[in-house]
Amino acid sequence: MSLETIRAAIRDATAHVAIPQQVAVTPDASVVVYTLRVDDEEHDRSVRQLWVLERDVPPRRVVADGDCAFPTISPDGGCVAFLKFVDEESQLWVCGSTGKDSRHIATVPSGAAHLAWSPDGTRLAFTALVADSVAGGSGGKSAPFVVDRLGYRDHERTDRAHRHIHVLLLADGTLTRVTEGDLDAGEPAWSPDGESLAFSARAQPDSDVTLHSAVHVISADGSTDPSRVGPRDGLTGRIAWYPDGERLLVVGTRGAPHGPMSLHRISVADGSTVDLIASLERNVLPGAPAYPGASPQFTRRGTVVFCARDRGYSVLYEVDADGGVPRPLPAIADSNVRGAAVATGTDEVLIIADAPTTFAELHRVSFAKQSVTGLTRHNLTAQEQGLTIREPRRFRISDGCIVDAWIMRDPAVQGAGPLVVDIHGGPHNAWNGALDETSFYHHELVRRGWTVLLVNPRGSDGYGPEFFNAVEGAWGVADAIDILEPIDELIAEGIADPRRLAVAGYSYGGYLTCYLTSRDDRFAAAVAGGTVADLTSMVGTSIDGRLLEFELAAEPWSDGERYAKSSPYTRVESVDTPTLLLHGQCDRVCPPGQAEQWFHALRLRDVPTSLVLYPGGDHLFPLEGRPSHRIDYGARFVEWVERYTPAEEA
Repeated sequence: MSLETIRAAIRDATAHVAIPQQVAVTPDASVVVYTLRVDDEEHDRSVRQLWVLERDVPPRRVVADGDCAFPTISPDGGCVAFLKFVDEESQLWVCGSTGKDSRHIATVPSGAAHLAWSPDGTRLAFTALVADSVAGGSGGKSAPFVVDRLGYRDHERTDRAHRHIHVLLLADGTLTRVTEGDLDAGEPAWSPDGESLAFSARAQPDSDVTLHSAVHVISADGSTDPSRVGPRDGLTGRIAWYPDGERLLVVGTRGAPHGPMSLHRISVADGSTVDLIASLERNVLPGAPAYPGASPQFTRRGTVVFCARDRGYSVLYEVDADGGVPRPLPAIADSNVRGAAVATGTDEVLIIADAPTTFAELHRVSFAKQSVTGLTRHNLTAQEQGLTIREPRRFRISDGCIVDAWIMRDPAVQGAGPLVVDIHGGPHNAWNGALDETSFYHHELVRRGWTVLLVNPRGSDGYGPEFFNAVEGAWGVADAIDILEPIDELIAEGIADPRRLAVAGYSYGGYLTCYLTSRDDRFAAAVAGGTVADLTSMVGTSIDGRLLEFELAAEPWSDGERYAKSSPYTRVESVDTPTLLLHGQCDRVCPPGQAEQWFHALRLRDVPTSLVLYPGGDHLFPLEGRPSHRIDYGARFVEWVERYTPAEEA
C-alpha cells in the first residue's frame, strides 16, 4: 500500500481527536475553565481553544479565535486570565469566570507563559522571553554571537534570550520586569501576602556545568535581588507557598541533577529541607509534554495533592502538608492524570485523565464521596473508533528482573505474524495501557496484522529508585535484555514470527533501536526517531549533553571504554538492518547530526536507509509539531516496516 494511502488512513483516524490540556476551577467548583487542543488542518497547526464548563451545563467554547493557553482563575473566582497567541504576538486577556466579556489587557513580551494571580487579584505575574544585547557587537543579525555559558546557547538566534518574570498591574497596565541578568526563571509563585515571588532558576555561575537549579525569592516589585532559599544542589521545579508564608512546597531532587523527583518542604528562614513523601519512592510528575502530571496544590483539608508515576501511570496522590504516607485518590482504573486543579473552597479536584478505552477527558474527583465523575466527552471511545486496547503483560527476564509490557494485537489474527517492538524515550519515561493520541500508527499496524509490543525496560519510571537508576552508567548494556527476551518469549508462544521482526523507538528509544541493530541481527527493519547514535559527540552539542554525562557517570575523555560499550556508532559496521531515520530539523536535544552520522555510515555500507528531516521540527515534533508532520511520521513508520519485513511464507 502506498505511503499516501497510509497517510490518509492515519489522518482520518486523528481528525476528530480533541485533547483537554490545561485546567482551572473556581474555589466553589461551580465553573471549570480549560484549553482543548485540536488540529487546524487548513493551516497545518494545532490550536488550543478556551472552553468553559458550568455545573449541569454542557461545555462550550468561549473564545472564537487564536491559540489560547494558561487559563487561571482569580482568587475570588470572578475572573479568568489567559494568554492568546496571534501570529508571533503574546497577548494577555481577561474575561468573566463563565467566559463572558473577554477583553484584551496588554501585549506582553514574546514567549509569555505561566500566568499567576496575586492573592489580592490586582496583579498578574508571568514569564516571558527577553532578548539580551549581544556581547561584543551592536546587535542585529550581523553581530557576532558569543557563547559564554553552555546552558544558554541558542543556535537559532543571533542574540540571546532568557526567560524572566514580569508583573502586570491590572489597574493601569503598568508592566514591571522583576528579574534580570543571566538566568532563566521558572514559574512564579506568589507569597500569601503578595509581597514576594518564588521561582526556580539556574543562577549560579557554574550552573551550566553542574546543571543545579535552586529556589529563589524576590520582591514582587523587583526592588531586591533574588535570594536563594534552601540547597543549591539538585534540581528544582514547580513551587507553591504554604499558607503561613514561611515555607515552600518544591518539586525537586537533591544531589546529582538526575534521578526521581520528590516533594520537599523548604523553610524560607533557614533553608532547611524535608522530603514529604520519602516512603513513596516514586517520581513526582508536575506535568510536561510526554510526562503527564499536575502541579502540587494545597487543599482546604490541610493536605497536598500531587501526581507521581506508578507502574507507568501518572497517579493522583494526597499527603499531609507536614509529610507522611501518601494516599492514592479515587481514580479511573489504569488511567493517567494529565492535569489537575483543586477547588480550594470544596473537597473536590478537577482532573484531566485518559484510560484504556478513552482519550483524555475532564473528571471530578470528590474526597468526601471517594468518587470520580466524568464531565466531558470530546472524543469517541476506542470501541466506537475501532481502536485496539493495549493488553497488559509481564515478563520475567533471565536475571530475575520483572518488566511490565503491553501488547496490541487483533484477536482475530491466528498464528505467528510480524511484530514490532516500539521503545519509549527517556530513558526514564514509560508506556502504560491508556489510549495514546500520538500513536495512531500502532493501530494502523494492528489493522494490517501486526503485533505491537510496548515494554518498560530497566530505567523506566514508576518502579522505584533502583529500577529507575538501573541504566546509570550502562545505557543499552543494562536494558537491551529487557527488550530482546520478551520477543524471544513471544516467538516461543507462536505469536511472533522470528523472520518478521522490527524494532523502533523515539529519543532514547531511537538510541536503543540503533544500539540493538548494531549488536543483534534479528530485526528485518528499524525506525529510529529523534535518535542518538554517537554518545561522545552528544556531549557538548546537545542542550542536554551534560545530563548525559551524569547518566553515564563519566565524561567521554575519562572513561572512553564505557562510552564505546554504550554507543551505537562504535559498532555501526555490524548493522545490516534497513533503517528509517525520522528527525526534527531544529532538534537541540538530540541534534540532527546524530541521525546524519548514522545515515552516512549505513549509506557507505549499502544498507537500505532513509533520513527524513522535518522543517522547523524540534525534539517534541511527534507530539506537538505540525499535524502534517505527525501524520507523516506515523505513515512512514508503517510503510518502512512493511516494506522491509518479509511477507508471510506460503
